[in-house]
Order: sequence, then C-alpha cells, then structure tokens
Amino acid sequence: MALKVGVVGMSGIGNNHANCHANDDLAELVAVCDIVKERADNAAERLGVKAYYNLADMIDGEPDLDIVDVGTGGYENGSWHYEPTMEALEKGKHVLV
Repeated sequence: MALKVGVVGMSGIGNNHANCHANDDLAELVAVCDIVKERADNAAERLGVKAYYNLADMIDGEPDLDIVDVGTGGYENGSWHYEPTMEALEKGKHVLV
C-alpha cells in the first residue's frame, strides 16, 4: 500500500522531492503546496495532482494524507522548515523534513 504524500514548498528541493514521490511505488503523490500560486499550479499540472496555496488547506483538503514533505526554503515561505513542520505535526501528520 502506497503512502499518500503532499509536498509543501515547490521550488528547488520541493520539486525534487515531489518527483521522487511521483516515481516511487511506495508513495502516492496526491498534492503540492506553495504560497506562490504559479509554482504550485505549475508543479500540480506537471505531476497531475491538486495544487494548494497554504498548508492548512492542503491538510484539510486531503484527509487521507499520510505524510507532509516539507521542502520550503527562505523567508518567502514563512520561514525555513519549523512552521510548516509544526503545523503538520499538530494536525497529526507524519513529516519529512
């Protein structure tokens, strides 16, 4: 059974992680998230998944999500990794950082 994964932060490493999940038989990439709409939309279209523009909406919109992969970077995403990691953990999700 594949684990359902959502990736937050779709520049740089987040795109690399999303590609890996999309090509891994043990993972099912179901969503991507970025506060920059264009990045989320481009990744979602390329990978055939749903785009979200904030992490809370992704977690709420994907109730069967098993893992949140945090690939955020820089101040434009709210910080580096702490906030999205804690937000996902508080919602009961497993997190890859």
